[in-house]
This record gives sequence, structure tokens and C-alpha cells, in this order.
Amino acid sequence: MAAEENNIGKALELYQKAVETDPHLTPAYIEASALLLKQNNVDSAIDALMRGVDANPDDPELHAAAAGTALLVDRLDVAQKEIEWMLREMGDQPLTHAFDGILILLQGHPCLEARPALDKAERGNPDLPWARYGKAFCSMQEGDLEAARGELDLVLGNEKTPALLRARAEKTSEELDKMLQESPPSEGNIDEAITQEFEALMALAPEISNEELRGQFKERIGQAHRDWVNGNKEASIQMVSETIIWVQENQEGIGKALAKILVLKLTRIVRLSDET
Repeated sequence: MAAEENNIGKALELYQKAVETDPHLTPAYIEASALLLKQNNVDSAIDALMRGVDANPDDPELHAAAAGTALLVDRLDVAQKEIEWMLREMGDQPLTHAFDGILILLQGHPCLEARPALDKAERGNPDLPWARYGKAFCSMQEGDLEAARGELDLVLGNEKTPALLRARAEKTSEELDKMLQESPPSEGNIDEAITQEFEALMALAPEISNEELRGQFKERIGQAHRDWVNGNKEASIQMVSETIIWVQENQEGIGKALAKILVLKLTRIVRLSDET
């Protein structure tokens, strides 16, 4: 097969001919999209799935493939449209609720708002990789990195985990491992470790290109750091927790890669504070 020989261009031509012959050949759209993602051609990958949806508007497999792919490549506009269809037409499916919960998180909302959908998905299918992936992000937002790592292990250990979801889970797992493998500070050095994290966050602030967001971020971190140094630790951690949500809500303006780093560092402050 052309795809197995890594002849992606030839394989895409074959898939195109297949759907021209039979527009209802669902696997061709899905497999073409997967090949385009291997080329990092995100827009074309989404377009391939949406052509399939347009030709097969009642096909739940195509709607689900489009929703899942869109979530993982940060095309939340497409994801929202497809998930709305799934909620109307597939409201009894655990996958629908897993997607809904993940979308809520990616839109910057707190885990409290996403958890009902994720819990519903897990009750319907305890082994569903997408539900576990959503719960991992919930745990990260709440500062429980060990729980997040455990959820990602379940995603990676499931043979039914889709390839793109597996790749995203592996990347997130590697980032968590780096944080978890850091030598935990002794009790007397926790304050110093938290101060270093605040300083590292302030050092990252200039990388936020949006001047207004950069100023707001520096103000938030500065206030949280001052509160910590002055012994008002509860107010400090409250500000840090609020800033995690603020970063997620403004990830487009901050930059998604930088936003992820900021959230991980902010989460580590919350985790360290639990040890004081």
C-alpha cells in the first residue's frame, strides 16, 4: 500500500480518487486527514474531514473524527461546531461528553465546569482514552501532577487510543515527568523554591508579545510574589490559581506554547505550597 510505503503524496491521490468514486467512503476522509497531519498540514487535514462531513452530514464517525482532531490541533471553532452536533445527535455517547469537557477546558474555563461532562463520559465508558485525557488536564489545572500523570498513563496504556491523541498525551507526559523528577526541596527550602519559580515567571514575561497581556501578567505575578514574601500565603496562592485560569483564557494572545510553560510553572507553585 502507498501509505505503508510512506508515499504520502501517492496515498493522498488514491484517497481523493476513492471519495470521488464513492463520496460516502468514510475511512478515506479520515485516513487522508491523518496523512496530512503527518505532513503538519493542519488546515488541509481539517478540510479533508469537513469535506467528508459535508458529503455525509449524518455520519457520526466523521463528526467525531472532525471534533477530536480539531480539539488536538487547537481549532476550537471547528471543534465547537462538531461537538454541538454530537450533543444533539449523539447525546447518549460517552465520547460526546468527553469532547465537551475537553472543549470547556481548552476554552479556558475551570475544571469545576468541565468535570460534570468528563465524569459522565467516564461513567459511560471507564476506559475511554478521551475522558482520561480530559481528567489529566483537570488534575494539572488543580495542581495535582501525580494524578495527571496517572491519567495520562491510562491513555498511553490503552490500545484503542487514537494515534494523534497518543502523540499529544506522550508530549504532555514528558513535560510532567520533567517537573515530577525535579528533586523536591526540603521543608526549609520550599520558600526559596517558590521564590525561584516567581522569578522564573517574571523572566518569561518579556516573551509575551502582547503589551497589554504582558503588563497584566507581570502585575499578577508581582502581587502574588509580594503576598508570599509578606506572609500572606493564602492570598498569594489564590492569585496564582486565578492566574492559571487567566493564562488559559488568554492563550491565543500569549502564545499556546508559552502559555503551557507558564501554566506548568504556576501549577508547580501551587503544588509546592501544599508542602508548607
